Amino acid sequence: KQRHKYKKMKMGEKGSLTTERFEMLDSIGFTWEWKRYLNSSKVIKSQYEDCLVPLTYNEKLGVWVQTQRRRLREDEKQNPTTKMRMKKLNSLGFAWETKI
Repeated sequence: KQRHKYKKMKMGEKGSLTTERFEMLDSIGFTWEWKRYLNSSKVIKSQYEDCLVPLTYNEKLGVWVQTQRRRLREDEKQNPTTKMRMKKLNSLGFAWETKI
């Protein structure tokens, strides 16, 4: 239920998940979908020395990586959540641009 409320909050829809509640849940280790995929990216980085995830390796994770590139590049507002996510991905050596 909290994940559903979080998705609504991310999309800018009115909901009952306040920023304070989000921060409280996050501080006690609530595993958001984003955090789960970030942890998977850390595993990939430790095994392959980069964060390039081909769709053939793990389709869901590969789509998530592509989505992060697109969403975080397109977010001109750079809200605090976006900045925090970019910082975490940058600390992994996340490849924002890839060569085809």
